[in-house]
Amino acid sequence: MKDTTKADEGQTNSHQNACFHLSDLAPSTTTALPETWGKILAWAQDHSVSDEFLQVVNCTGLTRHPQALGRVFVALDSNVAKLTLGKWRTESAYAQILHRLSVSRSTLDPRLAAYRPLTDVVPATTHITEHIASYYLLALLLARLPTVEPEEHRNWFERLRLWLFVHCLERAALGNRQDKHLEVACSKLRLAHDGSKGWLELFGKLRTDSPGFESIGVHLASTAQQMLGAQVYESSSFNGATYLIQDASSHVERPIGYAYFMRLS
Repeated sequence: MKDTTKADEGQTNSHQNACFHLSDLAPSTTTALPETWGKILAWAQDHSVSDEFLQVVNCTGLTRHPQALGRVFVALDSNVAKLTLGKWRTESAYAQILHRLSVSRSTLDPRLAAYRPLTDVVPATTHITEHIASYYLLALLLARLPTVEPEEHRNWFERLRLWLFVHCLERAALGNRQDKHLEVACSKLRLAHDGSKGWLELFGKLRTDSPGFESIGVHLASTAQQMLGAQVYESSSFNGATYLIQDASSHVERPIGYAYFMRLS
């Protein structure tokens, strides 16, 4: 039985938009579920998270790269992910989806051991050798979090990755699995994870310790606007990325300031 809290009940109207079932997936997606996923599909059914599991599959394009399944879901296992999603679930129906999967994975189950995460020692391009732009979220989840200090700076990159994960999940549920704005943002953040100094510095400057899901979007928008006004970066490409982030608070057309990142490209 699914756990229901008062906070969850308060989100009923919002969560209706996130309803997702196997039948909602395109036939080509459902019929392409790998046979090797039998154990995890049974696990998802036993934990009443089948719809949530399939929504993440739909969002990431895992049926094309089934070997990456373990790496995608391990992103929900850290203490940072659990705490963050636990706070965000009352603000976003899509954060609630990831939270339910995270909580379910907290219960030890030998079936999950069959899906070990791919190594993150190598860049995502090692695992996705073609059309990586079409799998921008999957590539971001495959990349290792940057080794930055202090710990709260590293946690920021993990929370930002989760924030993008939630936005991608929402877009896919609304029928847009190839959102250009999210593609650019995920791709640039992945470069930061891979050690690109310029991108690492830019995303570091955008850091906030605000715990809320919506407040991160507001912070990104306002901070990016300030950076644009102050011309923090001389390079037109870096100014482009800031403008992309500027529109972070918009959930429909430009969730994370598209033009700023485009000029950074």
